[in-house]
Order: sequence, then C-alpha cells, then structure tokens
Amino acid sequence: IIDGVAPTGGNPFRKTVFHRGVPAVSQHSVFKYEDDFAFLTSEGAFQNINNIQDSSLFKSSAISYPINSWLRENINFTYLAHVRALTTPNGYALIAIPTGSATENNYIIGVDFRFREPRWFSWSSFSSICNSMAIMQDSTDRNTKQIFFGGTDGFIRKLNYRTKVLDTGSAIQESVVTPFINYGFPQIIKTISGGSVESETIGNTSCYFKWQRDANSEQSKS
Repeated sequence: IIDGVAPTGGNPFRKTVFHRGVPAVSQHSVFKYEDDFAFLTSEGAFQNINNIQDSSLFKSSAISYPINSWLRENINFTYLAHVRALTTPNGYALIAIPTGSATENNYIIGVDFRFREPRWFSWSSFSSICNSMAIMQDSTDRNTKQIFFGGTDGFIRKLNYRTKVLDTGSAIQESVVTPFINYGFPQIIKTISGGSVESETIGNTSCYFKWQRDANSEQSKS
C-alpha cells in the first residue's frame, strides 16, 4: 500500500508492505467499506483489510460470503481486472463486474453497510451502461458530488436523476427482496398458518409481488 500524508516532510508517501499473499486483482476494485477498505481478490471474493489480519483468505470469512456462490457461478474470472468499484456518499458501495462470457463490465452489484449485517443487492437495469464508474462534481447541480456511469456506447450518464426510464427508452426495473426466512433454527420444522405483507405503489407504474414457499413453485400477483 502507499502510506504517508504528503510528498515530502516527516511522514512522506512511501510504499509499505501491509500483508503478503493477498491477491488483489486491481486498484480499481478497491473501495471504502465502513471505516476500512475492501477489494476483489483473484478468487472472486471481496475481502476487507481488517478481516485479513485475523482470517487471512478464507472465503467463509470474506465480506462477500453471502453471495460467494453466486459470484463463483457468474463472474468472468478472465476479466477480473476490469472490475470497477466506488463508495457513494450515502453509505453503500457499487461494483461493476463482467458476468458470463462478457469481456466488459455488464452487471452491477452493491453492498449497503449502513446496517449491522451488510446487505448485498444488484442493479440489473444498468447492465448496459456500467463499463466504468466515478464520483464527480456536477457543475449543473450546485457542484454536488454525483455518480456517473460510462457505457461501452461512448456515453457518460448521471445517476440519482428523477426518472423511471433510461435514455435508451427502457424502463428502470426495481426489485426489493426480503431475507429468506428460516425461523431462527433451519433444522427445526415449523408451520406458519398465516401471514401478511403490506406495500404501496406510488406513481403511475406497475408492481409485481412474488413469493415462494419452500420447494414449491414461485407465485406472483400484480
């Protein structure tokens, strides 16, 4: 790592060995994580600095352990160096990754660390415009810091804009998923006789509610 506070002086910039044997794929996949830093390893898992001091590179202790199996099945390991990551001012990180046979980033995942247990999510609607990402000052909006995406089509787009469609005309699909319920003890079978979920759709748009009970087929209601 690069340590220090200034080019010269009593604490100048210098290269310091923090931990050997940690295969970070690229400086572009490093992002701020709580009061720490996280990065993508060559094994396709995300680690943070504090964690590797105690647990080395065990995948079970990686911050991405809830989605490690999904990463292993979907991420294109040949192009891990293309991964881009950033931390937003709102307390969550966005990561653009190449999936399947894609040679460029085509899918966005993220981690919201404002909760005691960080929550992972995906933004599938932006899959075609996430080749690169950056946080920059927007001169058209009081010089506030905004998220910008660069696509393979050569255009740069600003996020956090109040709209329901992309400039390409396709709708932005939003998906909210609740945690999987195991009732606290997955090895003990429990029966639920009833339950309810309340939601409200605001605006002229459609909403689909889907649910699945154990190994049964998924059901939906619009």
